[in-house]
Amino acid sequence: MYVLVVDDDPLVSKMVKFLLSEEGYEVTTSSSAQAAFALSEKRQPDLFILDVMMPQMDGFEVCKRLRTVNSDAAI
Repeated sequence: MYVLVVDDDPLVSKMVKFLLSEEGYEVTTSSSAQAAFALSEKRQPDLFILDVMMPQMDGFEVCKRLRTVNSDAAI
């Protein structure tokens, strides 16, 4: 299972990536919504983990935009 973690806090991203990787998940992290969209175009994640409070675009807006592209994505 491929997971994309979107969080502007590098320590949180690193910890979530570590914990999920230890459980056998393939994890990529992104520090911004724009980078997350670019990464998800290259390879569709099975699961998105979104930070709600990010600077340029909050997690709720990221979720809305991801839903327009992939309505089946787990978020």
